[in-house]
Amino acid sequence: MEINVGRLKRHPEEILDFSFAVAPGEPAAGDLRLHSPLHVDGTVTNAGRSLLVRGNLAGEITLECSRCLEEFAFPLRVHFEQEFRPQSAGSPGFDDDFMTYNDDVLDLDDLIQQTVWLNLPMKPLCRPDCLGLCPVCGHNLNEGPCSCTPAVDPRWAPLADVKAHLPHPGQ
Repeated sequence: MEINVGRLKRHPEEILDFSFAVAPGEPAAGDLRLHSPLHVDGTVTNAGRSLLVRGNLAGEITLECSRCLEEFAFPLRVHFEQEFRPQSAGSPGFDDDFMTYNDDVLDLDDLIQQTVWLNLPMKPLCRPDCLGLCPVCGHNLNEGPCSCTPAVDPRWAPLADVKAHLPHPGQ
């Protein structure tokens, strides 16, 4: 999403409001798998040497559960702030502290993608108590128990024999 900041650059301390939605397939979505459009709103403030972008992003991203491998909608609500400076000849397009813009156009696509990627969980779960997959047959244990018997590690077989000869409680 591009914002024309030509007028804003000429008026220090002025604020420009913006609001838009990013639909699946748009360039701002990049490689993200959007479950619903991302709603982005915020302000661009002329801070003298730079433009300060503040805003909020809300929507749902389609993720894959790291335990059961089922897809689910992950709700995302994030506040972001980023400083933009004019790009000068020979300077990179970004820095650790600020991003750059060309001419009078502020492109927020990279900022949106980075904000989303940095706020996704490292180990996404469809729910906190997800049971995952059976390690033997691969059945999704959230849908019910599987019928296979878990393989016993042969190193533990002697302990299973001892357990079989122990008296059961209540006997």
